Amino acid sequence: MSPIFALLGNDIARAAEVAAGLDPAAWHALDRQAGQHRLRPLLHSRAAQGAWAVPPDLALRWKASHLRSARRALDQKVALARIGKSFARGGVAAAVLKGGAFIWSGAIDPAMRPMRDLDLLVKPADADAATGLLAALGFVVDLQSRPSDKHLPAMTDGKTVVELHLHIFDTHDDEGVRREQAFIERAWQRAVPGPVPGMQMFCPTDTLLHVMLHSVLDHQFNNGPLLLVDMPALAPAGAIDWALLWQEAECLSVTRACQLALMLGQKLCGLAVDWQGR
Repeated sequence: MSPIFALLGNDIARAAEVAAGLDPAAWHALDRQAGQHRLRPLLHSRAAQGAWAVPPDLALRWKASHLRSARRALDQKVALARIGKSFARGGVAAAVLKGGAFIWSGAIDPAMRPMRDLDLLVKPADADAATGLLAALGFVVDLQSRPSDKHLPAMTDGKTVVELHLHIFDTHDDEGVRREQAFIERAWQRAVPGPVPGMQMFCPTDTLLHVMLHSVLDHQFNNGPLLLVDMPALAPAGAIDWALLWQEAECLSVTRACQLALMLGQKLCGLAVDWQGR
Protein backbone atom coordinates (compact mmCIF):
# COMPACT_ATOMS: atom_id res chain seq x y z
CA MET A 1 0.00 0.00 0.00
CA SER A 2 1.26 3.48 -0.82
CA PRO A 3 2.66 5.38 2.19
CA ILE A 4 0.31 8.21 1.29
CA PHE A 5 -2.54 6.37 3.06
CA ALA A 6 -0.60 6.22 6.33
CA LEU A 7 0.29 9.90 6.04
CA LEU A 8 -3.36 10.83 5.49
CA GLY A 9 -4.68 8.64 8.32
CA ASN A 10 -5.52 9.74 11.84
CA ASP A 11 -2.80 7.60 13.46
CA ILE A 12 -0.26 10.37 14.09
CA ALA A 13 2.39 8.03 15.47
CA ARG A 14 2.10 5.73 12.45
CA ALA A 15 2.29 8.68 10.08
CA ALA A 16 5.45 9.95 11.79
CA GLU A 17 6.98 6.47 11.59
CA VAL A 18 6.26 6.18 7.88
CA ALA A 19 7.50 9.72 7.17
CA ALA A 20 10.77 9.02 8.97
CA GLY A 21 11.37 5.98 6.76
CA LEU A 22 11.03 7.77 3.42
CA ASP A 23 14.12 8.62 1.38
CA PRO A 24 14.21 11.53 -1.11
CA ALA A 25 13.17 9.32 -4.03
CA ALA A 26 10.17 8.02 -2.08
CA TRP A 27 9.17 11.55 -1.07
CA HIS A 28 9.24 12.71 -4.69
CA ALA A 29 7.23 9.67 -5.85
CA LEU A 30 4.69 10.46 -3.16
CA ASP A 31 4.60 14.10 -4.29
CA ARG A 32 3.72 13.01 -7.83
CA GLN A 33 0.77 11.06 -6.44
CA ALA A 34 -0.24 14.04 -4.31
CA GLY A 35 -0.21 16.32 -7.35
CA GLN A 36 -2.46 13.95 -9.29
CA HIS A 37 -5.01 13.75 -6.48
CA ARG A 38 -5.08 17.33 -5.08
CA LEU A 39 -3.39 16.29 -1.84
CA ARG A 40 -0.47 18.72 -1.60
CA PRO A 41 -2.36 21.27 0.55
CA LEU A 42 -3.38 18.51 2.95
CA LEU A 43 0.14 17.10 3.11
CA HIS A 44 1.47 20.60 3.87
CA SER A 45 -0.78 20.77 6.91
CA ARG A 46 -0.03 17.21 8.05
CA ALA A 47 3.72 17.71 7.63
CA ALA A 48 3.63 20.85 9.77
CA GLN A 49 1.61 19.10 12.48
CA GLY A 50 3.89 16.06 12.50
CA ALA A 51 7.18 17.91 11.99
CA TRP A 52 8.07 15.53 9.16
CA ALA A 53 11.51 15.84 7.56
CA VAL A 54 10.16 16.66 4.10
CA PRO A 55 12.73 17.59 1.42
CA PRO A 56 12.91 21.41 1.32
CA ASP A 57 11.84 21.72 -2.32
CA LEU A 58 8.70 19.68 -1.64
CA ALA A 59 7.96 21.60 1.55
CA LEU A 60 7.99 24.85 -0.46
CA ARG A 61 5.83 23.31 -3.20
CA TRP A 62 3.28 22.07 -0.68
CA LYS A 63 3.18 25.42 1.09
CA ALA A 64 2.57 27.25 -2.20
CA SER A 65 -0.13 24.72 -3.13
CA HIS A 66 -1.85 25.27 0.22
CA LEU A 67 -1.84 29.04 -0.36
CA ARG A 68 -3.27 28.69 -3.88
CA SER A 69 -5.94 26.34 -2.57
CA ALA A 70 -6.92 28.79 0.18
CA ARG A 71 -7.28 31.58 -2.38
CA ARG A 72 -9.34 29.39 -4.70
CA ALA A 73 -11.65 28.37 -1.83
CA LEU A 74 -12.18 32.04 -0.99
CA ASP A 75 -12.97 32.85 -4.63
CA GLN A 76 -15.39 29.92 -4.76
CA LYS A 77 -17.22 31.02 -1.64
CA VAL A 78 -17.52 34.57 -2.97
CA ALA A 79 -18.91 33.18 -6.23
CA LEU A 80 -21.32 30.91 -4.36
CA ALA A 81 -22.59 33.87 -2.33
CA ARG A 82 -23.22 35.86 -5.52
CA ILE A 83 -25.02 32.90 -7.10
CA GLY A 84 -27.10 32.24 -3.98
CA LYS A 85 -28.25 35.86 -3.89
CA SER A 86 -29.09 35.83 -7.60
CA PHE A 87 -30.93 32.50 -7.46
CA ALA A 88 -32.95 33.61 -4.45
CA ARG A 89 -34.08 36.75 -6.30
CA GLY A 90 -34.90 34.66 -9.36
CA GLY A 91 -36.85 32.01 -7.44
CA VAL A 92 -34.44 29.20 -8.36
CA ALA A 93 -33.83 26.48 -5.75
CA ALA A 94 -30.30 25.05 -5.78
CA ALA A 95 -28.34 22.72 -3.52
CA VAL A 96 -24.55 22.78 -3.40
CA LEU A 97 -23.18 19.24 -3.64
CA LYS A 98 -20.13 17.29 -2.46
CA GLY A 99 -17.25 19.37 -1.07
CA GLY A 100 -19.09 22.66 -1.38
CA ALA A 101 -21.65 21.40 1.14
CA PHE A 102 -19.16 21.05 3.99
CA ILE A 103 -15.74 22.62 3.46
CA TRP A 104 -16.95 25.88 4.99
CA SER A 105 -18.67 24.15 7.93
CA GLY A 106 -15.70 24.51 10.27
CA ALA A 107 -15.02 20.76 10.21
CA ILE A 108 -12.02 21.21 7.90
CA ASP A 109 -9.67 23.91 6.64
CA PRO A 110 -11.11 24.69 3.18
CA ALA A 111 -7.61 24.88 1.73
CA MET A 112 -6.98 21.23 2.57
CA ARG A 113 -9.90 20.02 0.43
CA PRO A 114 -9.41 21.62 -3.02
CA MET A 115 -12.45 21.71 -5.31
CA ARG A 116 -12.12 21.94 -9.07
CA ASP A 117 -15.59 23.45 -9.36
CA LEU A 118 -18.86 24.18 -7.63
CA ASP A 119 -21.48 21.45 -8.20
CA LEU A 120 -25.03 22.83 -7.91
CA LEU A 121 -28.14 20.67 -8.16
CA VAL A 122 -31.14 22.39 -9.72
CA LYS A 123 -34.56 21.08 -10.63
CA PRO A 124 -35.02 20.37 -14.36
CA ALA A 125 -37.76 23.00 -14.60
CA ASP A 126 -35.27 25.61 -13.31
CA ALA A 127 -32.34 24.66 -15.58
CA ASP A 128 -32.88 27.42 -18.17
CA ALA A 129 -33.49 30.07 -15.53
CA ALA A 130 -30.38 29.02 -13.58
CA THR A 131 -28.26 29.15 -16.73
CA GLY A 132 -29.60 32.62 -17.54
CA LEU A 133 -28.89 33.89 -14.04
CA LEU A 134 -25.31 32.61 -14.20
CA ALA A 135 -24.88 34.32 -17.57
CA ALA A 136 -26.16 37.57 -16.06
CA LEU A 137 -23.44 37.27 -13.39
CA GLY A 138 -20.78 37.03 -16.09
CA PHE A 139 -20.46 33.25 -16.35
CA VAL A 140 -19.84 31.79 -19.80
CA VAL A 141 -19.54 28.22 -21.05
CA ASP A 142 -16.15 26.77 -20.06
CA LEU A 143 -14.64 25.44 -23.29
CA GLN A 144 -12.04 23.47 -21.31
CA SER A 145 -14.62 21.32 -19.52
CA ARG A 146 -15.76 17.88 -20.58
CA PRO A 147 -19.47 17.19 -21.10
CA SER A 148 -21.35 14.88 -18.76
CA ASP A 149 -24.74 13.21 -18.66
CA LYS A 150 -25.13 14.47 -15.09
CA HIS A 151 -24.66 18.20 -15.60
CA LEU A 152 -25.14 20.98 -18.11
CA PRO A 153 -22.07 22.48 -19.83
CA ALA A 154 -19.80 23.94 -17.16
CA MET A 155 -19.69 27.72 -16.85
CA THR A 156 -16.94 29.98 -15.55
CA ASP A 157 -16.43 33.61 -14.59
CA GLY A 158 -12.68 33.29 -15.12
CA LYS A 159 -11.98 32.26 -11.53
CA THR A 160 -14.65 29.75 -10.55
CA VAL A 161 -16.18 26.93 -12.57
CA VAL A 162 -19.83 26.00 -11.90
CA GLU A 163 -21.61 22.83 -12.97
CA LEU A 164 -25.41 22.82 -12.90
CA HIS A 165 -26.51 19.26 -12.14
CA LEU A 166 -29.80 17.65 -13.06
CA HIS A 167 -28.52 14.23 -11.94
CA ILE A 168 -26.12 13.17 -9.20
CA PHE A 169 -25.34 9.50 -9.96
CA ASP A 170 -24.27 7.63 -13.06
CA THR A 171 -27.25 5.53 -14.13
CA HIS A 172 -27.27 2.70 -16.65
CA ASP A 173 -30.91 1.73 -17.12
CA ASP A 174 -34.45 2.98 -16.55
CA GLU A 175 -34.60 1.43 -13.07
CA GLY A 176 -31.41 3.24 -12.08
CA VAL A 177 -32.87 6.53 -13.26
CA ARG A 178 -36.07 5.89 -11.31
CA ARG A 179 -34.16 5.14 -8.11
CA GLU A 180 -31.93 8.18 -8.52
CA GLN A 181 -34.84 10.57 -9.12
CA ALA A 182 -36.76 9.15 -6.16
CA PHE A 183 -33.70 9.67 -3.94
CA ILE A 184 -33.26 13.26 -5.19
CA GLU A 185 -36.90 14.01 -4.33
CA ARG A 186 -36.42 12.67 -0.81
CA ALA A 187 -33.10 14.51 -0.42
CA TRP A 188 -34.74 17.82 -1.41
CA GLN A 189 -37.28 17.28 1.37
CA ARG A 190 -34.43 16.80 3.89
CA ALA A 191 -32.29 19.65 2.51
CA VAL A 192 -30.91 22.19 4.98
CA PRO A 193 -29.64 25.77 4.60
CA GLY A 194 -26.38 25.88 2.69
CA PRO A 195 -23.11 27.69 3.43
CA VAL A 196 -24.39 30.99 2.00
CA PRO A 197 -27.85 32.64 1.92
CA GLY A 198 -30.04 31.52 -0.96
CA MET A 199 -28.29 28.16 -1.29
CA GLN A 200 -29.36 24.81 0.15
CA MET A 201 -27.44 21.58 0.62
CA PHE A 202 -28.26 17.95 1.28
CA CYS A 203 -28.31 16.95 4.93
CA PRO A 204 -25.02 15.38 6.15
CA THR A 205 -26.40 11.85 5.79
CA ASP A 206 -27.42 12.36 2.17
CA THR A 207 -24.17 14.19 1.39
CA LEU A 208 -22.13 11.32 2.86
CA LEU A 209 -24.08 8.82 0.77
CA HIS A 210 -23.54 10.93 -2.35
CA VAL A 211 -19.78 11.38 -1.93
CA MET A 212 -19.30 7.66 -1.21
CA LEU A 213 -21.21 6.58 -4.32
CA HIS A 214 -19.51 9.28 -6.41
CA SER A 215 -16.14 7.79 -5.44
CA VAL A 216 -16.88 4.07 -5.34
CA LEU A 217 -19.34 3.61 -8.20
CA ASP A 218 -19.16 6.64 -10.50
CA HIS A 219 -15.34 6.82 -10.45
CA GLN A 220 -14.34 3.40 -9.10
CA PHE A 221 -11.89 5.19 -6.75
CA ASN A 222 -10.21 6.88 -9.73
CA ASN A 223 -10.88 10.30 -8.18
CA GLY A 224 -8.18 9.75 -5.57
CA PRO A 225 -8.17 9.43 -1.78
CA LEU A 226 -10.07 12.64 -1.00
CA LEU A 227 -12.91 10.37 0.13
CA LEU A 228 -10.77 9.70 3.22
CA VAL A 229 -10.88 13.45 3.92
CA ASP A 230 -14.57 13.84 3.16
CA MET A 231 -15.93 11.02 5.32
CA PRO A 232 -14.42 12.16 8.66
CA ALA A 233 -15.46 15.75 7.92
CA LEU A 234 -19.04 14.64 7.30
CA ALA A 235 -19.36 12.01 10.01
CA PRO A 236 -18.25 13.36 13.40
CA ALA A 237 -20.08 11.85 16.37
CA GLY A 238 -23.83 12.23 16.05
CA ALA A 239 -23.88 13.92 12.64
CA ILE A 240 -25.09 10.93 10.61
CA ASP A 241 -28.49 9.25 10.80
CA TRP A 242 -27.15 5.75 10.21
CA ALA A 243 -30.57 4.14 10.02
CA LEU A 244 -31.48 6.56 7.24
CA LEU A 245 -28.20 6.01 5.42
CA TRP A 246 -28.63 2.23 5.31
CA GLN A 247 -32.29 2.58 4.36
CA GLU A 248 -31.39 4.81 1.42
CA ALA A 249 -28.52 2.51 0.44
CA GLU A 250 -30.98 -0.37 0.20
CA CYS A 251 -33.47 1.72 -1.82
CA LEU A 252 -30.67 2.56 -4.27
CA SER A 253 -29.25 -1.02 -4.25
CA VAL A 254 -25.83 0.32 -3.25
CA THR A 255 -25.34 -1.28 0.17
CA ARG A 256 -22.14 -3.08 -0.80
CA ALA A 257 -20.59 0.11 -2.19
CA CYS A 258 -21.33 1.89 1.09
CA GLN A 259 -19.89 -1.00 3.09
CA LEU A 260 -16.66 -0.80 1.08
CA ALA A 261 -16.29 2.95 1.49
CA LEU A 262 -17.07 2.91 5.21
CA MET A 263 -14.75 -0.03 5.89
CA LEU A 264 -11.94 1.94 4.26
CA GLY A 265 -12.84 4.94 6.39
CA GLN A 266 -12.90 2.83 9.52
CA LYS A 267 -9.59 1.12 8.77
CA LEU A 268 -7.59 4.04 7.39
CA CYS A 269 -8.89 7.06 9.30
CA GLY A 270 -10.66 5.69 12.37
CA LEU A 271 -14.16 6.54 11.17
CA ALA A 272 -16.81 5.61 13.75
CA VAL A 273 -19.43 3.63 11.79
CA ASP A 274 -22.77 2.39 13.07
CA TRP A 275 -23.17 -0.67 10.90
CA GLN A 276 -26.79 -1.28 11.99
CA GLY A 277 -26.24 -5.03 11.64
CA ARG A 278 -24.68 -4.73 8.17
